[in-house]
Order: sequence, then structure tokens, then C-alpha cells
Amino acid sequence: MATVDAVLNLARSQLGVYEKPDNSNRTPYSEWYGLIGPWCAMFVSWVFYHAGLPLPASTAKGFSYTPSGAAWFQRRGRWTRVPRPGYVVFFDWPDDGVNRISHVGIVESVRADGAVVTIEGNTGSAHGGMVMRRVRRTGIVGYGIPDYKSEADWFAKATPAELERVVRHVLNEGTAYGQKDWAGTSKAILASVQQLHNLIRQEVIPRLPK
Repeated sequence: MATVDAVLNLARSQLGVYEKPDNSNRTPYSEWYGLIGPWCAMFVSWVFYHAGLPLPASTAKGFSYTPSGAAWFQRRGRWTRVPRPGYVVFFDWPDDGVNRISHVGIVESVRADGAVVTIEGNTGSAHGGMVMRRVRRTGIVGYGIPDYKSEADWFAKATPAELERVVRHVLNEGTAYGQKDWAGTSKAILASVQQLHNLIRQEVIPRLPK
């Protein structure tokens, strides 16, 4: 399973790729997906698929319709309003006459002023569309959280003591509901509580209290 660095490095390697012929929507990503049309989502799908982390929102390859990609992340509980590198960012441009999510990219970094640096396909150029690095501040609806390797491995590697510490932290050192003893608590329940912790804190990788 892919890491954030693997996804971002692959996305960066595509910077400068553009439509040939101009204004044709013909790119390596649309050709690979098998659909000639607006290709921002096909670019995102191509990157994640070839990095080893497909986003099968519509097909095994990914998605071409941006609202379908956003809905897939939302259904899986992997949606946030807080950006992180490697997240999938969805846009609804204000006053563009399209009242829905209509563009998507990959977060490369987050600036101190809150602006998001992205790598996007099918964004403005003299060729009709290009893979470009952009700085975005408006139109952001939310972020899809891919299943990166670092998160997927955490529970497999965590010791029972580490899991207990996470749960105690979520429930304020065990004071909520009078819970004091976690012996015998199943890993599935601990995973559910950790997911709740992630949603509340809007984090992905658990950060254990010291």
C-alpha cells in the first residue's frame, strides 16, 4: 500500500503534461481510463492507481466524475475539512454556474497562512488543460483521506498498552462513563473509538498522549 511520499512523488513527475492536440481532453490519463473528457479526476485516479493505492469510487481504476469521488470518501467516513499532504481536495467554484463539486486535485502542502498547495490535472493553460501546481484558498469543499500505509499499519503494530492509552485519552483518562478498566476490550471496539478520536481531532495517524 502506498505512502504519502510515493503518491506525491508520482504526481510531481507528471507536472507539465498537457492535452495533445490542444483543447482535446486527450492525455495519458484519459486514454488510460478509457474516457475522453474533462480529466482532473482521471489524473488523480491515475496517480493513486499507479502508486499502488487505487480509489475505486466508480470503477477499479478510480473515478472520472468528481461528485462520485467525494461521495465515496464521505460514505467511508474518510472526509475532513482540514488539509494534509496527500489528501484529495475537492472544489466547487463559486459563481461558475455549476452548483456541485466540479474539480479535484491532490494536496502537496499546506502553507502557514492556510493556503493549500495542490497538484492538479486539467487546470488552466494555453493547451486547454495541464498538470500544474496551484495555490488554492477558495472553492474548497473538503478533503478525502486515502488509506495510506502509515495508518493501515498502526493497529497491526500497536501494543495493547498503546491501544489502551489512546482510548483513555479519548475518554479523558477514563473518567467518561466511569470507565476505568479496559481489560478484555476487543481490538475492533478500540479501532472504532480511535476512528471517533480521528474524526473529532480531524487526524489520521494516531498521536498518542505522552
